Amino acid sequence: MAKYRVKVPSFINHSLVNEGDIIEFDGIPGDNLEPVDKAAEKAAKDAAKANEESKERQALAASGVDLPAGDQLL
Repeated sequence: MAKYRVKVPSFINHSLVNEGDIIEFDGIPGDNLEPVDKAAEKAAKDAAKANEESKERQALAASGVDLPAGDQLL
């Protein structure tokens, strides 16, 4: 499981964790988590890529451009 350093006090997995704590987390990391191992670095990179793709889709939708037929939003 990916390991992260908590950047700010956060509520994660039904618990309050403090700044500086090292946690294991298998969800989508947010800006409040700093990767400390390879698995976390990959997860953070994948999350950033998905976020960029989402922003691009939102911008297209806001401008009135239809998404390709095979592209479905969840």
